Amino acid sequence: MKAWIREHKYCLALLYFVFYLDAFYLLEKWVKPKYIVHCLLDDWIPFCELFIIPYFSWFILLAGALAYYMFKSKEDFLRLCIIMFGGMTFCIMIYAILPNGLELRTSIPRENLLCKWVEWLYQIDTATNVCPSIHSCF
Repeated sequence: MKAWIREHKYCLALLYFVFYLDAFYLLEKWVKPKYIVHCLLDDWIPFCELFIIPYFSWFILLAGALAYYMFKSKEDFLRLCIIMFGGMTFCIMIYAILPNGLELRTSIPRENLLCKWVEWLYQIDTATNVCPSIHSCF
């Protein structure tokens, strides 16, 4: 493993996630939203547990893209890291300056596997620091 890392030092760029996850966690726990993001259209959107599938798929796509380029192309891997990490850093800075949140979460109306996944997501990802969306900054 050490020999592989020595040969592929550019992969150490992934250590950015340590900084990012720490910063995101601290903002989630310590900073309370001052600005609630809401529009009238939000009130019309029904709960649909199926949307948990594309939500989690996004993270699989990002991890897959990083892994693919890490092994296929150093230049493309670093380019992807710059784009992703730049967007993530921009979001963290906005969250620190303009703490925001949503008040959209309702009780979960059904009992099924996807609803259990939504419950789990609600527990680990609060409705704070939502704008800009980290998902759209890539």
